[in-house]
Amino acid sequence: MTEEDIAFEMIVRAGEGRAKVYEAIRYFGEGDEAGYRRALAEAEEKLVQAHDVQTRYMQDSALAGATDGGRGPAPGFLLVHAQDILMAATTEKELAAALIAAAEKRLATSCSRPK
Repeated sequence: MTEEDIAFEMIVRAGEGRAKVYEAIRYFGEGDEAGYRRALAEAEEKLVQAHDVQTRYMQDSALAGATDGGRGPAPGFLLVHAQDILMAATTEKELAAALIAAAEKRLATSCSRPK
C-alpha cells in the first residue's frame, strides 16, 4: 500500500465515521434512541478502522527507521491531512457522545421530578 493509499483509506474511514456522528445527533433530536446508539457505535467502528490504518503505517515507518539509522520516511502532506481529519472526526464523536449523555441525564432528571 502506498502512502497515498493509506491516506485515502484514513480519509474515507474517518469521513464515514464523522457522517455517522452527525446521523446520531439527528436521531437524538428525533428521539430515536436505538438510532442514535446504533449510529454512535457505527461511528466508533469506522474511526477505529481509520486509526488501525494509521497505526499500521506508523509501525511500518518505525520498522523502516530501524533499518536506516532511525530516520524513516517523513510523512507527506496528504498523510498529515488524513491524520488531521481522523483527529477532528474522533473529537466530534467524543463531543457528540458527551452531549447526548448529558442530555439523557437531564431528561431523566426532569422526567422524574414531581409536577
